[in-house]
Amino acid sequence: MLVPDQPGLGDETNGRGAMTKLTEMHSGYRNDAVRRGFAVALALTVTLGAACSLDLSGIPAAASAGSTSGGGNGAGSTSVSAASAGGAGGAGGASATSSAMASSAMASSGTTSPCTPTGAEICNDGIDNDCNMATDCDDPACAVGFVCIPAIPSGWSAVAFSEKSRPSCPGGYPTAVDVVSAPTDAATCACACTEQAAASCATGMLGIASMGAGPCPAAPSIFLDANGSNCGGLSNLGTAKNGTVKIAPLPPTQAVCNGTPDGAAPAPVDGRSCDAAAVGVGCANGGACVTSPGDPFVACIAHDGAMSCPPAFPNGSAVGTSATDTRSCTQCTCGTSATCSNPKLTFYSDASCSMGAHDLPVTSSCDSVNDGNGHVYKSYEYTIDIAGGECQTTKDSTPTGSLVLVGARTVCCQ
Repeated sequence: MLVPDQPGLGDETNGRGAMTKLTEMHSGYRNDAVRRGFAVALALTVTLGAACSLDLSGIPAAASAGSTSGGGNGAGSTSVSAASAGGAGGAGGASATSSAMASSAMASSGTTSPCTPTGAEICNDGIDNDCNMATDCDDPACAVGFVCIPAIPSGWSAVAFSEKSRPSCPGGYPTAVDVVSAPTDAATCACACTEQAAASCATGMLGIASMGAGPCPAAPSIFLDANGSNCGGLSNLGTAKNGTVKIAPLPPTQAVCNGTPDGAAPAPVDGRSCDAAAVGVGCANGGACVTSPGDPFVACIAHDGAMSCPPAFPNGSAVGTSATDTRSCTQCTCGTSATCSNPKLTFYSDASCSMGAHDLPVTSSCDSVNDGNGHVYKSYEYTIDIAGGECQTTKDSTPTGSLVLVGARTVCCQ
């Protein structure tokens, strides 16, 4: 039976030929695998180089040298060069993929330049100085000594404000502005009355009109000093047994009173406003990061002129570098409205107004009197009741003038 020629079956020549073909096929497969593996490695190298910002200018030359030493195959060398240059085929596709991956890595980083630390965090410059992804008040390094305040409206500035004293400005607020915190309320006025001379119903001369038993004459003929209701002497004045007398009471003498305005406007108070050197960020809702001023200062905002305070800073103070204050109280007057009642004139038989009293009516009318058998009198006393003799305000003191701030400024605090 005849057996056809087959590689490796007794025919050495045919066997060697078959082995040669197998070797060539194996070499082709190996070169193709090398080309594919190198392309993948190169793609990864490009991707990592782009992500790390490395210089890849030397990669193609190294790749070419490696391919020559690895296989000594011209086709393999050409394939590697094509892959490194982004040529067609599988290697070209890998190169395109690596470029896309590099671009994606750059985009995801959010910046083309990394943060460069410059030292410890400065809490009011708006910069992440220590590159910890937290700026100003948002950085833990600023937890002490700094404070967040609401967002500062346009035209306003951050200040440290001491309304009632002038201590040195705190750190972070280098510019001092001495101000007066001046209430614009009008003066509160009253009147203080003082008595210079007391009111009286017993000052002056009493006129006595008498003609014995006849009708009273029109004009008085006897005059006695009322003497402030003190005992007065008589020169043996006698009275008839029966007669008439007409005595008019004295009118009141009003007191002499002095009125003095009592009260004044609230006085301006010395204070101090210190302008902030810088304002930082890192606060909620766009708030401002400022140095915590410490007592007696308060972190506030300020604006030149008379302004309405923003809602986030409702507590306002009108201040100025000085004030022109003309507020005062007008002059007032005081007086009395004294009235007199129950007048009485009493004669005494002794010289000290203590014995033999005889009362005479004081009515401004012609009155009948009966003194028995008549007497001789040596003293007298005029008494009368008085009411309303105390000094009272007759014209009130009222506020006048105004306060005008010079270099007006509005300071608003939380």
